Amino acid sequence: MDVPMKQCRIFNEDHILYKTINLAVPEGFFLYDIKFVSRKTFNTNEDIELLYIYYKSTLVNSEYVNTYGLKVVNENGNVLLNLQDGGFAEIKELKGAPKLFAYQYIYYDYYYLLYTNVYAIGGSTSKSATLKSPGSLHIYPNPAGDMMQVEISPENLIQGGQVIVSDLSGKKLLEQPYEPGITEIPVATGQLGSGTYILNVISADGTSAAGKIAKN
Repeated sequence: MDVPMKQCRIFNEDHILYKTINLAVPEGFFLYDIKFVSRKTFNTNEDIELLYIYYKSTLVNSEYVNTYGLKVVNENGNVLLNLQDGGFAEIKELKGAPKLFAYQYIYYDYYYLLYTNVYAIGGSTSKSATLKSPGSLHIYPNPAGDMMQVEISPENLIQGGQVIVSDLSGKKLLEQPYEPGITEIPVATGQLGSGTYILNVISADGTSAAGKIAKN
């Protein structure tokens, strides 16, 4: 792992360079970890694949807060998985099959929310192009104007609750209730200034889901 060059370099057993894989790391972030350099872990073709994580530290309320990102790519740079806020991953066996567990860390209101995403890996060639997750929030349009819609799933979120929008320092800017049975919530965002925010949906039983939104 070459952090300044943002590269994964693979050598043969005789220490001769076999392959260099350039990794897309966003501006301001640092390459943090590379895992699972292999073939046929994430799909069935012969390309080398790997998972990598990047991060940056931001001073928030006199404390440094880490923001993460996680990607699975092949040797040609094709992205199999792009998980915003992904900060750690491991492979475990679940019901006799390997699964990728990828954990998201989202800073909110002086603490981190932690989400566990579980992905099927390997599988048939026809399904090998992308790792897919059902997701719990679909937010559109994003970036938003004066209104946005939030589609929620799974069903345990559809019990009524609260939608909360906060800035990146954790300050609550908007809070509105939603009724049981609703699967799509209109959220008025006209009072927000241009920028990036965290949107949380918290159901009556405490189940929550979060996503980042942008306001034009």
